[in-house]
Amino acid sequence: MDPGMERIREQIKSMKCFGLDHSFEIIFDKQFLAPYARLDDLILTYPEYGGSAVYMMLAADRLELTGIDFAHDPPVIEYRNAATGETGRLDNLWFFPFPVPRAGLHMKILSSTVLEVGIREEWRRRYPHLADYAPLSIGLADLVVQSRRDRETTDPYEILYIGSSKDVYQRLTRHETILKIYRHIMTAQPNRELFVLLLKPKPKFYRQSPGGSIQLTLSSSVWDREGPMKADVGAENLLLIAEAMLINYFKPKFNEHYAHTRPSLSQAAYARLLEGGVKHIQVNLNLFMQPYKVRLSLRTDSRSTEGAKHVTVYGALESLMRGPEEDILCGEAMPDELYDLLMGEGERD
Repeated sequence: MDPGMERIREQIKSMKCFGLDHSFEIIFDKQFLAPYARLDDLILTYPEYGGSAVYMMLAADRLELTGIDFAHDPPVIEYRNAATGETGRLDNLWFFPFPVPRAGLHMKILSSTVLEVGIREEWRRRYPHLADYAPLSIGLADLVVQSRRDRETTDPYEILYIGSSKDVYQRLTRHETILKIYRHIMTAQPNRELFVLLLKPKPKFYRQSPGGSIQLTLSSSVWDREGPMKADVGAENLLLIAEAMLINYFKPKFNEHYAHTRPSLSQAAYARLLEGGVKHIQVNLNLFMQPYKVRLSLRTDSRSTEGAKHVTVYGALESLMRGPEEDILCGEAMPDELYDLLMGEGERD
C-alpha cells in the first residue's frame, strides 16, 4: 500500500469521529471573514456570500494605521495594535494586478483602518492601460493578510455569537443582538474590533463499508428525495442544525438558546434523518483560510481551537433528540491531509 494512504488509514483509526457509521456531515464549502464595520462594502463586493449562511461574530485586537513609509518600493504600511501597543510594518504589497512603482501611486490614510490607493493622474495619462483602475479603499485587515501571504500565520479571535439566516446580509444589518454586540465593542472595548465569519453549509453522507473503509457520497445543499438516504431535511433545517450544534459546543457569551440546552432545534428534521438511516451528525469547521495561509484560532470561555486547522463537532442523533442536555457533543482536531481527502480537495499544491 502507498505510504501516504497507509498514513491516512492510521489517522482515521485514531479518531473517534471516523468510527461513526451512517453519519450525516455538514461542511462549509465557502467561507469569508471581514471586519463588521465594512459590512456595506462586503455586501456590494461579495454578493455570492449572501443568502443562506451560518455566521460567527468574532472579536480581535484592533489594528490601526499609523503611517506610510515611501522610502521603499512598494511603500511600507505602518500600523499598531491598539490593545497591546505593539507596532508592525507591512511590505510585500502590490495593490493592482501588476506592479506600479511608488512614483505612480497616490496613497493616503482615510481612517484608522482604511487606506486609499490610486494611480496618479499623470501616470494614467502617460500609460492608457492604467486609466481603467479607479482608486481603491483597502481595509487594514486585508493589507495584513496580503502582506503575510507567503507564510503560514495564526490569528486569534473570540467567538461572541453564532447565528444563521436565509438572508444573512439583512440579518447582520438588523438583528438586535448583533447591534448590541457592536455597541458593546465600540463603547466598552474600543481597543478591540468586531469581525464576521460567513459559512455556507453543504451536506455529505458517509457510511462504513463492510471492508472498513469510508465511502463518501456528495449530495446537494438540499437533499434529493431520491438521494442516498431518500431524505430531505431542507436548506433551512440544514442551517439550523449546524447553528445549534456549533452554539452548544462553543457556548458563546451572547448566545442564550442552545448554549446550555440540547440543540434539538428541529425534531421533525432529526426524525427525517433518523428515518433515512442516519445515526450521527457531524459539523466540520475549516479554520485554515486558503490561499492566504491564515489559521483562525477561535476561543470562548469554555472552548479553544488553538493548534487545530480543522475541527469536527459530532454527536449521536439519538442524543441530540432525547439525550441529556450537557456533554452530548464532542470535538476533534482533524489532520490537514485527511481533511483535504475527505473534502475532495486532493493533495495540497
